[in-house]
Amino acid sequence: DDEQLVRDVAVQMLHTAGYDVLSAPDGAEGLRTYTENADRVRAVVLDIAMPGLDGAEVFVELRKLSETVPVLFSSGYLEPDLPIDAGEPGLVGFLQKPYRMAALTERLEALLQR
Repeated sequence: DDEQLVRDVAVQMLHTAGYDVLSAPDGAEGLRTYTENADRVRAVVLDIAMPGLDGAEVFVELRKLSETVPVLFSSGYLEPDLPIDAGEPGLVGFLQKPYRMAALTERLEALLQR
């Protein structure tokens, strides 16, 4: 998430739920962080609306790096058309902002179990 407060709260929620978390302030940094830590990343939580590379653009680049890492999109807008390849059932989800810890962890766990 490009908003630091939102990112910090999400990181804290996930830490509280027992996850190790890497975070990034924008899409380009997120891709760098993923590339440097791909062997450790089990899923990506990705804001849709960001300056620079937006979530859809990051997703396209992320899929070039990994066709199977689960991605949970998040947005304050109603669920938009997501860049989901029909051949990827269960690998992409959506979470409406603002969200509670239970919703975040439930959606993430659902993706990780597939």
